[in-house]
Amino acid sequence: MSNHSIGGADTCWVFISDSDEVRHLYDVVHGVAVLHARGVDDQAIRIFTNHSQASLYISPYGCPSPIAISDFSQQLAGLAGFRYVVIVATGHGRPDGIGSARTTIKPHDLVAAARVVPGIELAVIILSQCFAGVFNYIDATASPAIVMLGATNLGLSISPQISLGVPVIGSNNGAPVQLGNWNANAFMFYFFRWILNPSDVDGDGQISLIDAYKFAGASSTDEISKIKSQLFMRSQEISIELSQYKAKISAGGLSVTEKLTVDSLRSELSNYIAVLYVSQEPWLLHANLARKISLI
Repeated sequence: MSNHSIGGADTCWVFISDSDEVRHLYDVVHGVAVLHARGVDDQAIRIFTNHSQASLYISPYGCPSPIAISDFSQQLAGLAGFRYVVIVATGHGRPDGIGSARTTIKPHDLVAAARVVPGIELAVIILSQCFAGVFNYIDATASPAIVMLGATNLGLSISPQISLGVPVIGSNNGAPVQLGNWNANAFMFYFFRWILNPSDVDGDGQISLIDAYKFAGASSTDEISKIKSQLFMRSQEISIELSQYKAKISAGGLSVTEKLTVDSLRSELSNYIAVLYVSQEPWLLHANLARKISLI
């Protein structure tokens, strides 16, 4: 059934990470390490980020030099020799597109940039950032066709602590470094675990992008459900700790140290509650085409 393969030298892999948090760069490091393990050359990889010190964190692991997100459309328009482009977004998302402090790429602009890559037959877009659903419902069948995989709909995307069985190894000025665990974007992490070891998830005899979507979606959902039980228990502990300060808070008698402690506990509790009430639902656009895309 497969008519297209994104596993060859004619595929360009493009990463976007608009964030000032190192964990999102590590999402990219892991993805690039998987591509290297599959024999993808650096000439077929592009990394776009606005992180001011991106090179400091990704270069030790053999990643290509980062490019400013402002050059995204121009760079894609200048690509040559590729039949396919796979765009993977991590970092922060907003209700109107990709962006941290401000929106840097709107849905229309991302799709337009993907479609102007010279000579491509189709584009695959993996959206793992928050509010990924704002990219949904585009005209995916217009030429060149587009397949989209979204980590979440119109809500938050969760990044739990994830550990690699075999760390990514690098070198920094001759000293060995390794990436073994970080707060990884769950959907993106498991998408690349599938890329590393593709499998027929649904048993239809085909190994296609549909299987990647199902594996990443199911695995990330399972990962998130595990941390939610842990966060619930911790939120109960924090509530008990805060109750011990209740009388002093009412009387306004907190010391400076106690106030800092209370503020920290409240912030921690607020973050946990936000995650506990998030329902991350992956989605797929243009499933019929996704069935025809393989890594072979």
